[in-house]
Amino acid sequence: MFSLKPFAAVFLVAATPYASAESNSAELTQTGNSNTAELLQEGSGNQSVQEQLGLNSIQSVEQRGMLNTVAVYQGEDTDGASVQIDHSGDNHLATVNQDINGQAWVTLTQTGSLNEVNVSQTDSYTGQVTSVQDGTGNLHVLQQYYMVQGGLIDATSVGNANTVHVSQDTVGTFTHAYLRQTGDNNLLDVSQSWIYQWTVAEQSGNGNSAIVRQKGLSAKDVMGRNSSVQVSQQGDDNRVDADQSGLANNIGSEQNGNRNSLEIIQSGGIGYMFTGGLNDITTTVNGDDNMMSITQTGGTNENNDIVATQTGNDNEMTLSQLGTMDSVIDVAQVGDSHQMMITQNQTVGDVIQLTQEGAAQVITLEHSGAGNEVTIAQSGMANMASVIQQ
Repeated sequence: MFSLKPFAAVFLVAATPYASAESNSAELTQTGNSNTAELLQEGSGNQSVQEQLGLNSIQSVEQRGMLNTVAVYQGEDTDGASVQIDHSGDNHLATVNQDINGQAWVTLTQTGSLNEVNVSQTDSYTGQVTSVQDGTGNLHVLQQYYMVQGGLIDATSVGNANTVHVSQDTVGTFTHAYLRQTGDNNLLDVSQSWIYQWTVAEQSGNGNSAIVRQKGLSAKDVMGRNSSVQVSQQGDDNRVDADQSGLANNIGSEQNGNRNSLEIIQSGGIGYMFTGGLNDITTTVNGDDNMMSITQTGGTNENNDIVATQTGNDNEMTLSQLGTMDSVIDVAQVGDSHQMMITQNQTVGDVIQLTQEGAAQVITLEHSGAGNEVTIAQSGMANMASVIQQ
């Protein structure tokens, strides 16, 4: 979805020695094994282009102030590649491309002003990216592809127009993303594929939005499994949009305060039967304009569970399970303008427990199948319940 600009096109830089003065500019190329490159630039127009070709390459770049820019390439059978970049002030941009056959590490820190990071790790045994941005125009674009043992991305944005895009696609098992955003116009967009994928996301304050997709290797592949999404949002214009396919997956979401919205889809693979079981969803929404939509689908699946709670204000909930067996829906809405619509189709031996307390409750339940059990409880104010069983 996202692509980095070709290395050679990012900068037009004169081939000069390392610089630490007004018009700073540097370019370096190293070939061979066990090379180390270090650069320190302090003051004004800083730029740096550094390239290493060979095994066990290490780069360290520091830039202090003004128009900072860095581009790093490590490739051609590089094994054990490591990059550390630390800008401090002003118009930061860092672009790192590691195309190697071994282990890859990138550590980035940007503080204050128009921060941007682009990292691509490809064809590695395993890869790790750690990135921190603090203040103003923040953007992360972090990509890991075709890794035998998966990858780890850990990204933090503090303050202002934060955006994080993460792609960990067709990598190996045990792919992890740990993401944090604090303050202002936050957005998280995560795409992961294959098995044992984990995303843990925290957003605190302002325009929060979290979008997470976890799949198999293709739209029709049921091999996505044992994956997890955990999202926490604290305050303001929250939204969670999560989509998982396969089996033994779980999603947990907590939203505290303001314009909350939640949409979750869990499914087996398209066109497959006997897939997609053992999935579970647990969600909690506390306060303000809550809305929730959850769908679980896929062949004759067993033990899919939905546990959902909305507490306070303009709650609304729409839940659907299709083709499940021995599964559970356990949901509660407490306080204010509740509505609830639950649909179960072609289910066997499922249990539904619905609770609404206080204010303008409405429940509509439609469900078909055999051996299912329904319990409904409503207390206080304008209760209404409608149940259709077929």
